[in-house]
Amino acid sequence: MPITIGSMQSKIKSKEGFDIVFKNSDGRDRNDSAHLRRRYGFLLKAKGSFTVSEWKEKRFKYRFPEYECDVLDGNGNICANQMKLINLRKTYV
Repeated sequence: MPITIGSMQSKIKSKEGFDIVFKNSDGRDRNDSAHLRRRYGFLLKAKGSFTVSEWKEKRFKYRFPEYECDVLDGNGNICANQMKLINLRKTYV
C-alpha cells in the first residue's frame, strides 16, 4: 500500500529524531500528499557519528533515489551537510 510523503516524513522523524523535507531533483518541495512506492525500511536510527551528508547518501538516497531532501534542525533551519547527527538530535530537546 502506498504511503504519502507527509506520512513518510513523520515516520522518519519518529525513527531518526529529526525532520526532513522531500524535494524534487530541481529543489522544489514535494507535495506532502504525493504517494511513495517504497518504505523507509531501517529498523534502527542511524549512528550519531553519521554526518547529515552520510545520512542522506546511506539512508535517504538509498531508499528514495528519485528525490532530494533537506534535513532540518529543531528550529526548522536547514542543516549543514557536515553536522553530526548526535548534535542535530540535541537541537530537538
